[in-house]
Amino acid sequence: MTLFELLFALSSVILGLALANLASSLQRLALKGREVRWAPEPLLQAALITLIIIQVWLDQWFSKDMKQLVYAAATLTILRLMTLFFAAASCLPDSDLLGDGAFDLKAYYYRARKLSYGAMIIGLWLFALTGILNGYSDWQSNLVGFVVGPGLYGLLIWSDRRWLHILVLLFVLGAWGVPTMMLDIKT
Repeated sequence: MTLFELLFALSSVILGLALANLASSLQRLALKGREVRWAPEPLLQAALITLIIIQVWLDQWFSKDMKQLVYAAATLTILRLMTLFFAAASCLPDSDLLGDGAFDLKAYYYRARKLSYGAMIIGLWLFALTGILNGYSDWQSNLVGFVVGPGLYGLLIWSDRRWLHILVLLFVLGAWGVPTMMLDIKT
């Protein structure tokens, strides 16, 4: 087993669990159907986190020729992936939170947003730091990783304006998500 395969296997487990958690939460909400007071904010956030997880998982391909692994770098990699798990696990409610009867998804989103967006901010900082330490980061990536992304997510933590949440999530999905999903990975 190569160093890449070793790290990729653990990364795949963490990211796979994050996706499974999202899918499971969405499935349970769908089963509740009309008992759920649906809202676009948590669904947009779940879509964004799903795209981030896919992008992060696929971007690991660029490390396939890894010949050396430093424990500190591996630890940072796992920690940043765990932040994605936290964001995924908190953006939609677990089954024990759904309970019996009606469930307000909008109220849940505004209660859980500090944890989910806080995890996304810490994740961006860890991704940017890892890029700097590994020498494959440029100033644009650092600006997005340290300032722009955390600034937008921080705004969503502190603002109660619903229109702003929807607008920022749509903006990030459109400005980052769509172009990212159109990228090609070549061997």
